[in-house]
Amino acid sequence: MNLEEKQDEAYKKAIIAYLNNRIKTDEYLRAACEKGNKTLDGVIAYIKSEARKQAKDGVAMIPDENVYGWAVHYILEDSLDFEIKNKVKKLEPDVDDSADTEESEKCEPDNPAEKQKKSDGSIRGQLDLF
Repeated sequence: MNLEEKQDEAYKKAIIAYLNNRIKTDEYLRAACEKGNKTLDGVIAYIKSEARKQAKDGVAMIPDENVYGWAVHYILEDSLDFEIKNKVKKLEPDVDDSADTEESEKCEPDNPAEKQKKSDGSIRGQLDLF
């Protein structure tokens, strides 16, 4: 885990500062960070999931000590995995189906506004941004 990353968000900076101070005295945490199997994004995802469990009506007030404790727990516990996986879908088919490929290239968009845009270059109607 690279704890030297610059982060814009204050909460990330606070967690990094806490972990950097803690690894100075905690050999187990330092060793777990050096494994490289956990990232700051994974730590944040785990903390958010734990906070959601405590939320009432979408609101949670979590003491700093709990948040830092969750960060340390996540790093030390190998069975926890909240790491963001970059799943790349293979675009080439395993079997050569040229008819399917030609058909997929001819597909029109499902959005009617996009169809209108394609036909005459302008957009008619209301666009849904959500």
